[in-house]
Amino acid sequence: MRLLVVTAAFPNPPTDGLRIPVFHLLRLLAPRHRIHLVAFHPPDGPPSADDLGLLQDWGVQVTLLPARRLRLRDEFFANVSPLPHSFFPYRTREAFATVRRLALEADLVHAMSFNMGQFRRVCRDKPGVFSPYDAISVLLERQRQQPSRGAWYRMYYQSQVPKVRRFEEDALSAWDAVHFVTDVDAQAVARRAARGNVRVIPNGVDTASFEPPDPRPTTVVPELAFTGAMFGPQNVDAVVWFHKEVLPLVRTRYPEARFVIAGRDPAAEVRALADADRETVVTGTVSDLRGYLWRAAVFLCTLRTGVGIKNRLLEAMAAGCPIVSTSIGVEGMDVRDGEHLLVVDTPQRIADAVIRLLDDRALAARLGAAARQRAIARYGWESVVERVEALYSEALRLHSSTR
Repeated sequence: MRLLVVTAAFPNPPTDGLRIPVFHLLRLLAPRHRIHLVAFHPPDGPPSADDLGLLQDWGVQVTLLPARRLRLRDEFFANVSPLPHSFFPYRTREAFATVRRLALEADLVHAMSFNMGQFRRVCRDKPGVFSPYDAISVLLERQRQQPSRGAWYRMYYQSQVPKVRRFEEDALSAWDAVHFVTDVDAQAVARRAARGNVRVIPNGVDTASFEPPDPRPTTVVPELAFTGAMFGPQNVDAVVWFHKEVLPLVRTRYPEARFVIAGRDPAAEVRALADADRETVVTGTVSDLRGYLWRAAVFLCTLRTGVGIKNRLLEAMAAGCPIVSTSIGVEGMDVRDGEHLLVVDTPQRIADAVIRLLDDRALAARLGAAARQRAIARYGWESVVERVEALYSEALRLHSSTR
């Protein structure tokens, strides 16, 4: 099959939730299909020759497009437009012309990420699959309700929610199939739309790559690890809240406990945590997160907002980590509290769960092993890609039946 894949970020290196699924999809589909990838890159420059060369070695043809840096005039039009603000860095004549031209040579178009759904208007005559992954309207609504966000942010989110909802509803009828990663997100969008072919396929994880060494590394003091892109508002909120509300409770029992925040581009609020506390470590960008996961006494997923399957949680499961997560963190995942991890939401209960795992290392090891086995059984990329190929076949059939 000739596939045109359109994505908002070049997927190599696979460093975040946008790039990871595209990277592994291309890796596993390339031997069986002819793929042309259209990917955006930041205005300050394209990916390196090495990063580009890996995909070309797989046989993927790549067209790179620069995302726009919005000027004041662009920001004004983006804010008054009926379209979501986040569309506008990718909304260029060159981008629409490129997708239109390359779609003519494709058997199917796959738009991967929410902002790429806008390109359907130039490839409607081709079978198409749209993967927004998450219900972005739900994410914005949850962020709007966070008391930690300032009034300006809450006004911005409030203005965007109806625009995003309208686009989500229109997309369900425009594309032959729309793919979310959790039932929760799929249902949140589908119940508002008159029609649409909605399917749920979870994200995956490279379970072989994250397999922990035997024996696992140990540290002199227990490390509590949090990973993620540390500029994202939900991640910033999660670590600041944990540091303020939960960590002091943990340190009444384990005063030496080290809080390790590993992830790129930490916001000022995150960097300030390390400045104020010698036992809080903010790494910034690291080339390989696996070492932090393998030696973590407890992995934390203390998100209070967000949607979709959390890639960092899949990685922690594949690494065999003992995990403490909030309900938001495991939303839509096939895991059970007390069997694969501990799920708690209030500061005291989170602290109690962390202390319980630090006290009982046999329990921690048992939960970590069970989490890794669940990742292998349910979230391997090979099974995910098989389901995506089945969705392609379904989209081809549905498109031909409506012509």
